[in-house]
Amino acid sequence: MPRTFALAFDFGGTQTMAGLVDDAGKVLAFRRFETYIRDTPESHFARCGLL
Repeated sequence: MPRTFALAFDFGGTQTMAGLVDDAGKVLAFRRFETYIRDTPESHFARCGLL
């Protein structure tokens, strides 16, 4: 049976977090980085793509 995954982002004023969990609720990856006030939306989302 194929596994399913969930990817979640939390975009905050001071930091951005991303997590990847599997269908059993196991955290497979978690990353956090600062949200820079001078970032454009495009540059911020480009940094998210590096996760």
